[in-house]
Amino acid sequence: CKLFPYSLSGDAAYWLKQLQPGSLTNWEDTKKAFLNNFYDDARSEELRNNISQFSQGPTEAFKASWIRFRSYQRDCPHHGFTEVQLLGIFFRGIDWRYQMALDAASNGNFNTRYPDEAYQLIENLASSNSTKNADLER
Repeated sequence: CKLFPYSLSGDAAYWLKQLQPGSLTNWEDTKKAFLNNFYDDARSEELRNNISQFSQGPTEAFKASWIRFRSYQRDCPHHGFTEVQLLGIFFRGIDWRYQMALDAASNGNFNTRYPDEAYQLIENLASSNSTKNADLER
């Protein structure tokens, strides 16, 4: 995209200007070069572990845990997990009461939902009023 250079600032803009002209010919090459420059292997592994080892905190609200899980994905755009894997990780990491609520909203089994439907169920539960969430936390 010809507008990509204008979307960068600071270190990212400097990095792009230092590249050999014509060295990046498509989006995939650009993405790979950018991620390799700004995410070393140790950082990438740490960020992937945040995702794969996700667990809702004992006093953490469902909505807060969902926001945190999504932030892990944004922090590591090259995580490599599929949507189905991400949904499974999140589901296994949340409190059993929320697992039951998602299963009930799925007519028995949350894991049988298509990703779009599953995300909608999570968003619905996360945005439900605090009274409903408080009932689950009792």
